[in-house]
Amino acid sequence: MKQETIDRIRKFTADRDWEQFHTPANLAKSIAIEAGELLECFQWSETEYDPEHVKEELADVLVYCRDMLDALDLDEDEIVLAKMTKNEAKYPVEKARGSNAKYTEYGKEAPVARQPLSTIEIHKNSITNLHTDAVVNAANNWLAEGGGVCGAIFKAAGTRLLAAECAKIGRCETGGAVITSACGMTNNKYIIHAVGPVYRGGKNGEPEQLYSCYRAALDRARENGCRSVGFPLISAGIFGYPVDEAWRVALTACKDWINDNPEYALRIVFVRQYRSEVDEGKAILAEL
Repeated sequence: MKQETIDRIRKFTADRDWEQFHTPANLAKSIAIEAGELLECFQWSETEYDPEHVKEELADVLVYCRDMLDALDLDEDEIVLAKMTKNEAKYPVEKARGSNAKYTEYGKEAPVARQPLSTIEIHKNSITNLHTDAVVNAANNWLAEGGGVCGAIFKAAGTRLLAAECAKIGRCETGGAVITSACGMTNNKYIIHAVGPVYRGGKNGEPEQLYSCYRAALDRARENGCRSVGFPLISAGIFGYPVDEAWRVALTACKDWINDNPEYALRIVFVRQYRSEVDEGKAILAEL
């Protein structure tokens, strides 16, 4: 879609203050409704239909799809090309040419390698805004209220409530993770407290400890039946870990966990508040 078209769609929405209604769930419903109306254009005949009506309904579908891309902070080319790669593997030319049958009907002599079910996303957002089964707190060893992400999570959850739950656990070693309820965070079920290392030059076991705390957090998510989990960039705040190095360790740990748990579907969402850091993370993810 041309940039001028995207800008006009965004202006239309902004001028009417409709962003507040554009949750992913609402937009998915709108896409489904408009797609149904598009299908109705062909209800009585596949050859006799009103071309103008078809164009209007198709345009509505595309507008809502564009809105959803913005709501989810997704790049349309990136996700379409990724899906096309999967489609090309699922429907090889030599077997699919001229056929509308599913690949599973072609025979099993050339099975497609099974892809892991989990995904990794990176968005510009705040950890306390995420609608995920669990959010991860960049915790300290004493599981006490701190600054940065930790302070924001304690405030959102209710400091006294969360402090009481953490006190029952007591302590978590660097590289580990423990789980509590989300207390007052109504968008989430759990808070996973992952303890990353303080950065001391990177040659004192910090990469291994950071890698370990991500793996431990993902294990806690799976053990408690989570299907989505939101992460900050652990240790990249007041603990001083360089952002680029923190991204590489974090994303490597998550990809390794996904490959070790291919049958489990978990949506892994990273958030940062600066667009430059989001773009840096996406670039590193594409390399791995």
